[in-house]
Amino acid sequence: MLLVAPEHAPHLAPTAKMGRQVQDGQFMHVVGNFAGVERAREAMGIDWMTRDELREAIPPAYTEHVGRQLITQLG
Repeated sequence: MLLVAPEHAPHLAPTAKMGRQVQDGQFMHVVGNFAGVERAREAMGIDWMTRDELREAIPPAYTEHVGRQLITQLG
């Protein structure tokens, strides 16, 4: 079974340093002891998780992308 990654534009913005607050226009890493839980919740579309849960989460949009491909392959 072949699963395809979603289209993704190249990153043209700088990445925030780990553990520091993310500034507007920066990309953030939602891993480890990251800063900016509220911003991560908004970006990932997961507003009910703690920081510890977010850093291990798969964003719902990506889960939906994979699920749609699986339904197509299995259907």
